[in-house]
Amino acid sequence: MEKTYPGIVEWLADQRPEVWHAIASQWNWDDYIEPLEWIAAQPESYTATVAVIFWVSTYGCDVWLHLGEDLDALNDSDPYVQAMFELIGRNAYNSVYKSGVISFRNADYIHIERAIESAFNEGKIDWKLSPHLIFSEGEPFSDAMLTDKEREEVEFALNGGFPD
Repeated sequence: MEKTYPGIVEWLADQRPEVWHAIASQWNWDDYIEPLEWIAAQPESYTATVAVIFWVSTYGCDVWLHLGEDLDALNDSDPYVQAMFELIGRNAYNSVYKSGVISFRNADYIHIERAIESAFNEGKIDWKLSPHLIFSEGEPFSDAMLTDKEREEVEFALNGGFPD
């Protein structure tokens, strides 16, 4: 008999970090952010997963689109999102997350990584978090890392299969 879940966070708690990465990398930010907050709070999350959460957010995009500007002026105005970013920053800086399994590097995000790495190396930004959320070793994520069942469940979750 299949286990049923009252919501996506409860379902995530029973999944592997690869599934968390699939959810984080495809999550619609116009929906609620509780699943992303939960993923960001897990020490078993991959550095690449929380990097995706950060860099695809409006704030993360602002950082790499406005390199060299005052980052404090770019803070996300949503206190819940800001708190999640602060958690990600602390955990990444303190090497809480797992690295070396999945890489942040993939075709979708390589332009972001290159722009930030270049700006950081050229001294255009002096931001201690940058190297902790960019440089990750491991295999680029692909759906092939998921089982058929996991792919189906991720699709279900991303298409509103769980209540808010």
